[in-house]
Amino acid sequence: MASTKPREDGYSNMLNQKKIIWLGALCLAVGSVASIVAITREAEANCIALDERKIRSSAVEYYLSNYKVGNVSVQDEDGKYKDYPYLSYQNVSDYLSQYPDCCHYNPGKYDGRSLLFIERVVEGKCGFVSMAVHTRYKKEDGSIGVTTPSSRVWIVDKNYQIYEYFRDR
Repeated sequence: MASTKPREDGYSNMLNQKKIIWLGALCLAVGSVASIVAITREAEANCIALDERKIRSSAVEYYLSNYKVGNVSVQDEDGKYKDYPYLSYQNVSDYLSQYPDCCHYNPGKYDGRSLLFIERVVEGKCGFVSMAVHTRYKKEDGSIGVTTPSSRVWIVDKNYQIYEYFRDR
C-alpha cells in the first residue's frame, strides 16, 4: 500500500517557507494600507472640523503681523505715483469689521494645485486661504485712503497656523 503522508523533502519545505513569507508580506501590506487609510481619514476629519471664522482671523492676524510697510505708493489722477505713510489697523477685529468677507478658505485646490499627501497627513495642512488685502494710508489732508485690494494666498493647517504659499509672490 502506498503511503498518503506528504513528501518531506527540501523542495516542499522551501515552498511552505515562501508561502509563509508571502502571507506575512500580504498581512503587512494590508495592515499598512489600513493604517494609511486611518491616518488619512483622521487628517481629513481634522480639516473638515475647521471653523472658517477662525481661519479668517488667523489669516488677518498673519497679514497684520507680517506685512507691515513703511510707505504706500499710490497712483494719482495724473498717473504719477506718490508715497503716503502706511496706516495700520488696530487689530484683527478692526480689519474684519471693515472687510468681513476678506478671506476665503479653499480646502481642495487653489490655482490648480492640491496639497501633497505628506503635507496633509504628516504636516497637518488643510487647504488654502485667500485674502483680499486692503492697505490703508494717510493722505496729505489727514484723511484715510485705502488702496485697491490686492490678493494674498497662504496655506492653513489643522491648528489654524498660516504658512507661506510658494506661488504667493
